[in-house]
Amino acid sequence: QTYTDWWGLNGWSTADVITFSWATIILSSIMVPFVFGLLVKMSVWGPWAMRDFTCMLPPGSLLRALALWDIGYLHHRSMLFASAVIFSYVIDVLR
Repeated sequence: QTYTDWWGLNGWSTADVITFSWATIILSSIMVPFVFGLLVKMSVWGPWAMRDFTCMLPPGSLLRALALWDIGYLHHRSMLFASAVIFSYVIDVLR
């Protein structure tokens, strides 16, 4: 299955999937400069800021698994689930 097929099986239309993709792109483009700017400021203390950021931030797949486990069978067209999946992809981009 592809990314769009998975969303389609959960009841989302192609336009919704495109909207999710745009949301991921926009959130990533906002978050990446912000997070790396903060990491540059914190790197004055040494390389620990970058190491701590990458080690302490859990992978996005963990957030997706937790969202699927918590919402369970109620994830069909759930905005909460879609938001968690989009945010998990943003986390993967940042890591």
